[in-house]
Amino acid sequence: MNLDSVTVALRPRGNWESTDLGTRMIRRDAKLIYQVWFAFTLPLVIATAVLTWYTPYGGWALLAYWWFEPLTDGLILHVISQRLFGASPTVRGTLGQTLSLARRNWVFLLTPLRLHFARSTAMPLTQLEGLRGAARRARAKTINRRINNHGVGVTLASQRLV
Repeated sequence: MNLDSVTVALRPRGNWESTDLGTRMIRRDAKLIYQVWFAFTLPLVIATAVLTWYTPYGGWALLAYWWFEPLTDGLILHVISQRLFGASPTVRGTLGQTLSLARRNWVFLLTPLRLHFARSTAMPLTQLEGLRGAARRARAKTINRRINNHGVGVTLASQRLV
């Protein structure tokens, strides 16, 4: 992490100003984010549609799609973090990171913790800061005490219904 190559001004920000900065970063990189999202999601949607229409297990296919859909969150966070430090991620390179990112965040992506409203503040601790165990819990407690309502607001505002 080279702080000299950061593409935004580093300074203390208020909670809503930080949320706004994140939103602006997503808008700045929307094309790449949507390319990654569609490249990952479209095959899942097609497989789910085929299983739903041509097998008696359509309900299970829809549940599996819904359960695995948060894997895209790690990919989007990867794109934003790479661009923040001046890197130029590609769709292929980002998709190649899918398993690695999923392994780091499997607790927040593929367990009932994926339903936790503060997931948007907890995932970066694992994925970007690489924290585990007691260190991650202590940092999450500190962050959630300060910005939990904002993290919940971001999570609720960005929920996709499928």
